[in-house]
Amino acid sequence: YSTEASDVGEDESGSTFFQTALLGNISSEYITREFEQNGQLETRQIVGLYLPIQHHEEDIAGVFEMYSDVTPQIAALRNTHLGLALAALLMISLVIAGVAYLLRRSSKALENQQRGLERYAHLVRHTPTILFEITRRGKIIFLNPSAKKRFPELGSPDLTDVETLGH
Repeated sequence: YSTEASDVGEDESGSTFFQTALLGNISSEYITREFEQNGQLETRQIVGLYLPIQHHEEDIAGVFEMYSDVTPQIAALRNTHLGLALAALLMISLVIAGVAYLLRRSSKALENQQRGLERYAHLVRHTPTILFEITRRGKIIFLNPSAKKRFPELGSPDLTDVETLGH
């Protein structure tokens, strides 16, 4: 039996799927066929299932062929794939936009820090106040220009101890 009159009476006994079922194994195939309906050609996706029919659990008595039109399921699957691809694309775009935003924000923060450091360095170089930095062991590691002017002896690499200040 077939819904297509042209298929009725066709001998399919030579097909691989039919032969596989004759050996006692279930087999299936996916077919794309064109059918004429209402004067228009329509492409349909068909799944064919070949089931062996056993007689008293011994010999194979025949093969039962069953066909199902899976065109709507294939269309739904394609739509699902398209939806998933679009969702993944949206997620990737959001991640890229987020990273770009964070990079821009970080870049602005670094620029602000750089400007702050430049202002601080300018203040340290040009203030009339004496500024110096010493380690816990009393070693002078920084003098601003005002400190170097007031204590010129500290400009020598040999005299960099705090004890030399004021002597």
